[in-house]
Amino acid sequence: MPDDAAENARDKAAQSGGFFVFGVGNQLHGLPLASVDKIVRAAEITSLPKAPETVSGLLNVRGKIIPVVNIHRLFNAPPREMELDDCFVIANTSGGRLAFLVDSIHGVVEFGPGDLDGSQGLFPELERFIEAVGQINGKTVLIHDSDKLLSPGDAGAIRRQTDC
Repeated sequence: MPDDAAENARDKAAQSGGFFVFGVGNQLHGLPLASVDKIVRAAEITSLPKAPETVSGLLNVRGKIIPVVNIHRLFNAPPREMELDDCFVIANTSGGRLAFLVDSIHGVVEFGPGDLDGSQGLFPELERFIEAVGQINGKTVLIHDSDKLLSPGDAGAIRRQTDC
């Protein structure tokens, strides 16, 4: 039976029109579509001195400076170098916009009633990031809340170093 987190994820999806699904390492992840601002091509990241280890640096997107989260490190995926055909996902959070490099883009997916399960107890080390779990084409999709991608401490450290 679905729990409150899965129900919350479904409510966000209903409001936003589904989930934007992307790959990091061998795992699929999803964000409510309303929290995804845009996808941009790979570009140079400016390093940020004394940044938390989950922050890769800053990205200039049409004159707007956006913090870049090292989502591979955040999700314990194998690190990799950025390639020319890579993309950044720009996501809206309550604290501003964040960018993160993804390995693949799978598009927008809508989960039906009962297709999402809560995450409590499934992934203890990732529980603060994961709101629900779904399946598409036999693959597990971890559903996230963009507001929880950074810890409050990391978000605060970025705000102190930048005006992002």
